[in-house]
Amino acid sequence: MWETFKTWFLANQDDILVPVVSGLILVFAIGLWKFFTKPQDEPAQPITLPTTDAQTAKELGVTEAALRNFFKILQENHVGADELDAKLREIAQRHKDLLERVAAIPDVDERANGLRDDAQAAIADGRYDDADEILRTAENQDLQAAAELEDQLHSRKMAVAASAFARGELAFSRFKYQDAGTHFLRAADHCPQPAQQQCIEALNMAGRAFDEAAVFLSAKNAFSQALTMAEKLWGDEAPQIAAILNNLGLVYLTTNETDAAESFLLRALAISEKNFDTDHSDIARDLNNLAGLYYETNRIKEAEKLFKRALEIDEKIYGLDHYRVATRLNNLAGIYQNTHRLEQAEPLFLRALAIDEKVFGPNHPNVAIDLSNLAVLYKDTNRLDQAEPLMQRALVIDEKALGPVHSKVARNLNNLAGLYQATKRLELAEPLFVRAVGIFTASLGTEHPDTLVVTENLTALRREMAARDD
Repeated sequence: MWETFKTWFLANQDDILVPVVSGLILVFAIGLWKFFTKPQDEPAQPITLPTTDAQTAKELGVTEAALRNFFKILQENHVGADELDAKLREIAQRHKDLLERVAAIPDVDERANGLRDDAQAAIADGRYDDADEILRTAENQDLQAAAELEDQLHSRKMAVAASAFARGELAFSRFKYQDAGTHFLRAADHCPQPAQQQCIEALNMAGRAFDEAAVFLSAKNAFSQALTMAEKLWGDEAPQIAAILNNLGLVYLTTNETDAAESFLLRALAISEKNFDTDHSDIARDLNNLAGLYYETNRIKEAEKLFKRALEIDEKIYGLDHYRVATRLNNLAGIYQNTHRLEQAEPLFLRALAIDEKVFGPNHPNVAIDLSNLAVLYKDTNRLDQAEPLMQRALVIDEKALGPVHSKVARNLNNLAGLYQATKRLELAEPLFVRAVGIFTASLGTEHPDTLVVTENLTALRREMAARDD
């Protein structure tokens, strides 16, 4: 072909007027020449298959039917004669490994076991397409069964969590706060992954219970876990976040970590103000708690302003006889008492006591708080005969409701011991102070302000006792 094209080209080259065209034709010609003269790839040699007899199958450790399938696979994939033996042995080994793997599929149920056995038989006979279809059916069946089991597992876990949560509520309602915290933690542990909201609620309740039980480290841990989970679920500025931040802030305030407490409480208030109108109950809650911190850190004017605002909001929302209003009344009265406005404090304490006795009955810890507050005011106004029975009653309520080693019990002991000291019954006062120091030391540590105050009270009492005996 090249000679023919060359003869034509020489005969007609004078008629080619444009050199550029001449150059293009030359390039084209050279290209044709290279195409037709280059060596072509030789076609693959057909595979000569060995005889598929029993001897070969026995040597490879497979059935004759499987061996025939191996040769078919090799031929379909154009395996050359020089690779035939190695590839055949490779396939045979994989075949045996496959049989072992299928045989190892666990026993599940009669139908699944039957499919496994059918797949194994199909593989042994070299019916790989059949085996694949059988295994596909088994896979789909097991996926469906697994989904059903996951649903059942979810339901079971939810049932366990719900039962544990209910036990926590039972314990909480009976003032067995440490038991309640343990139950709520177990509820959180058993909540399945999709039930994050229930888990957060359980952790939050665990924190509240441990706080009431004065197990403050456990309370902090539970609230912190709830906060982390809630932030992931709802985002950093959801209203639910503010509630948990308040709980954390109050625990840190109790343990005198005021900087951390203030950070939590300020963040909570900012979130609530962003989410709600100015007269919302959540804002009243946040204002009240922040005011409590200001009170404890001697920022009395700021505290009074916030307590008044919280009281106004709750009276507007709930009316005059709600237990939340009683809490606000106690707090504002405490400000008046601390600033020697006792005539303003007393009616608020009395009103709070009346509300809580009506709402909770005469033996509730909230009533004990009211009694203790009013008793201290009576003591400060030298009405010791009125103060003493209120202090004793508050102590009995808290010991029964909270147990003998709760921090609130220690405060009652300190107050009653102070009254005994004021009435010169020093021998009655000493064991109460000693007991209060032990409780505060165990729950709050030796450097907590409450521990230091009661320790100093005990020291002063003993100095007085020593001076009297000299």
